[in-house]
Amino acid sequence: TTATDASGNGHDGTIQGKPAWVDGSPGLGKALSFNGQNPAAGWVNCGTWNPSAATGQLTVTYWARWNGPVGPNNWQGLVGKRNDWDDTGAGQMWEFEIDATSNQISFFRGGSYPNCGGRVLPIGEWTHIGVTFDGTTMIFYVDGLETGRGDFSFGPTTDATISIGCDNSSGWNAFNGA
Repeated sequence: TTATDASGNGHDGTIQGKPAWVDGSPGLGKALSFNGQNPAAGWVNCGTWNPSAATGQLTVTYWARWNGPVGPNNWQGLVGKRNDWDDTGAGQMWEFEIDATSNQISFFRGGSYPNCGGRVLPIGEWTHIGVTFDGTTMIFYVDGLETGRGDFSFGPTTDATISIGCDNSSGWNAFNGA
């Protein structure tokens, strides 16, 4: 029922629903598998803490194995600090999501869409994804290589829930993969 924070900072996640435990990227232990259906059958609620509070900066990295698209209108959130969607970014701070039409992965918030490089994750392969944000510029990485960069700003909802396996606190936009 708990996804333990490996950093030691105590930001453990509470597993919602019933995602399946599967073997993770080789040598890295276990991962949670999500089914891409809405609302999500499972996701991880990591609370409302703000990892950028002290610096105004952010780095997020993770391994993902995508199982592919699930339908023409199914956006797939991997990780997000978002309670709901608004084109202006109200209700969110940031998110990683796979576009329902192009299948490209990106990091953004409503009203702030930096260039992430237009990458589509390979299906069925573990891929390392990362972003750094220095307070002005976001840099996007896939498998350790920079794929894009651009101006970015956080959304106003610093107390939004951080979710893994979807991109919002209600379990919508479920990821199809591990």
